Amino acid sequence: MHRALPLALVVLVALTASAAARAEPVAPAVRDTADSNLSGGRTALTVVRGGDVDGRMGSLSWAGAHAGWGYEDAATVRHVTWFALGGGPRGIEGGIGAAMSGGLRLPAASPHSAFVRAGIEGALFGNLLAYHSILELPQLHAGYQYLVRGTLFEVAAKGGWLLLGRHDVGEDGRRVLDGSPEAGALAALVTRSVVMRGAFARVFVTDDARPVDLFEASACGIAVPVAVCADVRVERGDVYGPTSALLPGARSTFVGLTVGVARDEDANRVRNAKKN
Repeated sequence: MHRALPLALVVLVALTASAAARAEPVAPAVRDTADSNLSGGRTALTVVRGGDVDGRMGSLSWAGAHAGWGYEDAATVRHVTWFALGGGPRGIEGGIGAAMSGGLRLPAASPHSAFVRAGIEGALFGNLLAYHSILELPQLHAGYQYLVRGTLFEVAAKGGWLLLGRHDVGEDGRRVLDGSPEAGALAALVTRSVVMRGAFARVFVTDDARPVDLFEASACGIAVPVAVCADVRVERGDVYGPTSALLPGARSTFVGLTVGVARDEDANRVRNAKKN
């Protein structure tokens, strides 16, 4: 029996090698990514109209944003994070936000594809004159994407459910967005020299006033390591004043300009690949 054991092992190894030789080779995963990573000094202006008070406020802050898209075979992901912290003569201004989603992309191996994603988004931003916050779960996207060698274009319809939210304009103008559905659209364009993002949402607030509209857009010109970005955010919707009186069409507008640095994500990927 002891003599038969080595012979059996030799036969087993031979059969395994023969099977591996006949097996079909495993195709490598098809994947691609597009990223932008920017931070710098930001100067901004807030203008509010139609709330319990009208006014404007200037500010200086440190701000940054990281956005990334990617796919591997039929799986696709998107993530966006941002922050701003600073202030001006009228007080502190700042905020933070993040959005993450994943789903399916078909056809899987093509730069051009339709996609569906599901995820979550949370954000808050404010100063003395305006405040906005959301926690949306789930958030759903369905649209078209072109992604190849770090260049991205996508456009999608989106919708979801706001678990929590606020739309405050002026010193005491308030609107609670909790438990409200939203619908809208988003778009993005990313190249080595340009990063543009935009989104629109209409929140169908579950009270007797009109919906709240949210629009935001940013455009960045990049010559690594320098980046210059302009951004705008407009929120429009009825609010309730300090005596619960309805203040129709209250609007807050945030306009900003950021000058800072941009990381070369393509170069980072090449360095990491060489290390691995």
